Amino acid sequence: MNQYQLLNDTILRIGQTNFHPWPDFQITGLRVDLPQRLFQLLYADETIPLLWRAKIPRELMQSLAQFPDTELERVLHLSQLDLSAVIDWARFCPALLILTPGWDGEDSLSAIEVIGHIRKGWQHVLTTAGWPVSRSTLQILRKLSGLNCSKKELGILRQALGSPRKRKILRHLAQINSGVIDLLSLPEEFLNPSLLNAVAALPSPPVNLSEICLDIEALRSERNIFPAWPYRSGHLNPAVLRRHRNKLELGVANDLADKKLKLPPPPMEGICARDFQIEPISTIRGIFREGAEMKNCSASYVRLIAQGTHYLYHLEEPERATVLFLRRADDWYPVQIKTPKNGDPTDETLRAVHTFAGTLPVELENDDFPF
Repeated sequence: MNQYQLLNDTILRIGQTNFHPWPDFQITGLRVDLPQRLFQLLYADETIPLLWRAKIPRELMQSLAQFPDTELERVLHLSQLDLSAVIDWARFCPALLILTPGWDGEDSLSAIEVIGHIRKGWQHVLTTAGWPVSRSTLQILRKLSGLNCSKKELGILRQALGSPRKRKILRHLAQINSGVIDLLSLPEEFLNPSLLNAVAALPSPPVNLSEICLDIEALRSERNIFPAWPYRSGHLNPAVLRRHRNKLELGVANDLADKKLKLPPPPMEGICARDFQIEPISTIRGIFREGAEMKNCSASYVRLIAQGTHYLYHLEEPERATVLFLRRADDWYPVQIKTPKNGDPTDETLRAVHTFAGTLPVELENDDFPF
């Protein structure tokens, strides 16, 4: 919880960081936990944050809501130089505000220089930022929502425009979201127009689809199935991709079982007590049995378990569940605890498993490793 200290002229101090209010917005002192603290001041429904942001115009608050947390400080600084231009550009093409040379910490330009860049228009901004200057580039940037206008995502998009095939696909997409940006980071031979259109249409695109694509290529190569990436054309969507990867993972698991490969020793011994019973699944056949009994995809983790990054446990008490552990450095954390058919465990089970692992329930991760 933030501890606010009100200084003179409604300057707020949080820790050793000072937040000056708009229209004289600036942040001084130690830059700790930014942009989380700034986001708190802008959107917390508490008396002190409400007073701090009282002078920010309503239209500007609406514009700020379009941008990721990492860019709020920049947009606030630019708005103090030319409020109407910032509001207009936030509606027209939010990416232009992030590409505009201006406030960037130690590399800040003078107010007059920044206003000059803004008033010279979008072509000047693209030229200064090193982007191709054309209406095609502007149309592509306008498809990008403000929430996906971080410098990292814009960097991936800028690199993609250097590929004629990627640029052609981008011109035909209705919108560009974080899922599309993630896929654009792949080499162009991976790009499937059907998949990109399907991802672009999703209000909440899945994360790390690029990793699934790379996994599919690696697994097909490992099993000597060529071409390693056969999905350059044809119908494809995220669900189909996941099914392809799961099928390949199961194939690799079967290959390893046929070779009678031994799994690494478990990171923790099992416990058999009256109210808590858990044991490691230390054979490939045991993992297959667990998946069949629990109706989950435990077998898809055989390869990762063989590599020493994951381990599966069979939980009997306080309720029947499959527990997946992930290795981080020298420690192991439970990242999935699922009852039959991927059901959710009780709080009692969560606490018992975390006590067994020596971790805290807050460290449980959501859906990064679904069964």
